[in-house]
Amino acid sequence: MKRIVSSLLLVLLWLGTLTAQTIGQWNAYPSYMDATKCVALDGVVYTQCAGNLFAYDVEDESVQLFDCLTQLNDVRIAQIGASTEAKRVIVVYHNCNIDPKGTKGGVHNISALKDKNMSDKAIHSLTVVADKAYIGTGFGFLVVDMKEGVVRDTYNLNRTVTGILFKEG
Repeated sequence: MKRIVSSLLLVLLWLGTLTAQTIGQWNAYPSYMDATKCVALDGVVYTQCAGNLFAYDVEDESVQLFDCLTQLNDVRIAQIGASTEAKRVIVVYHNCNIDPKGTKGGVHNISALKDKNMSDKAIHSLTVVADKAYIGTGFGFLVVDMKEGVVRDTYNLNRTVTGILFKEG
């Protein structure tokens, strides 16, 4: 009997030391290994790692982590790009959601492509020229105005666009 009581007391003490997360509160633990792309804008280097994003400020050497619980609107980043003219970083997700993110923090979500019912919307490339982002997809490509945060044009070519190249002159 003494052994059962002491075992029960030990289990109760052990259970009392466990802490539970608050109901309704979530923590994200994204991976920041395997950097696949870096873009620089206004002294900050934005790095895409395993579908996640972080920023390194060159001046004050601070690091800022971004996730879907705080600053981003989705998960699994497919492509990132930056526009010095628009002063924005564009984040394109695997599910075709698009976030033009301002350097001062604000994120504007463009869900038009994500919400569109199409057969092949897979993201294959992202090219930024001036204040426009050109996103190559499985059906063609679309043009995002990064200053306004809207899709300007969609080109349904019925072909996969894996890259967009601009030639001057």
